[in-house]
Amino acid sequence: MKRLCHFLYSVITIHLIASVLCFSQILHNNSAQLPDAVLFKVDSNSVAEYEAYIKVLFIGNEVIVGRNNSVSGEIIWIKSETSDQFKAQIIIDAGKFTTDNETRDEDVREILEVNLYPEIRFELFTLEGFNKLGSGEDDTIMVNDTVIAIGVLMIYGITKEIQFTARIEFDDNRMTVEGSAQIKFSDFNIEPPTAGWIVKRASDELTIKVHIFAERVK
Repeated sequence: MKRLCHFLYSVITIHLIASVLCFSQILHNNSAQLPDAVLFKVDSNSVAEYEAYIKVLFIGNEVIVGRNNSVSGEIIWIKSETSDQFKAQIIIDAGKFTTDNETRDEDVREILEVNLYPEIRFELFTLEGFNKLGSGEDDTIMVNDTVIAIGVLMIYGITKEIQFTARIEFDDNRMTVEGSAQIKFSDFNIEPPTAGWIVKRASDELTIKVHIFAERVK
């Protein structure tokens, strides 16, 4: 059984690596071949968060917040006279989430099996509701825009299509994205983490948030 599990893990890992390389190649090919494609690189100021919840007697809901500053990736804005497109890949180091409790953080790392699944990935397919509300020279300055970001989230080797409610800001050659989505641990076959000194587990539902800062490189 152990050999079978290791074999399956190897197959999954090879498939994921191939998918990532293919997606990255598509990003670069799009930015290189399309004259109106603008490439943004996610910088080190970006943050990913999760908010998990636990019911505490006589108090209400306790919120567990995990923060992660190990975020990278690329965003491509393909301009068009009719309908602009966005493609993106956001990568999060699954082992770098921290809360106010190291025991809980270790529990999260064990639950996610970060040695086997070291990255959490989101691949953007489309934005709904994006409009050019205004721009400066060369469309590099735009006003705020609220959109629905639709894509695939990969956690623990499992992928699910999800939707982020996001707000986008353009300022000269920088892009800022603030987004949030509701997911369930069970969607990814993950056991909710413990709540700290109280030996209880968080509820199945949680909120994930991203604060993405990206610099234009092309």
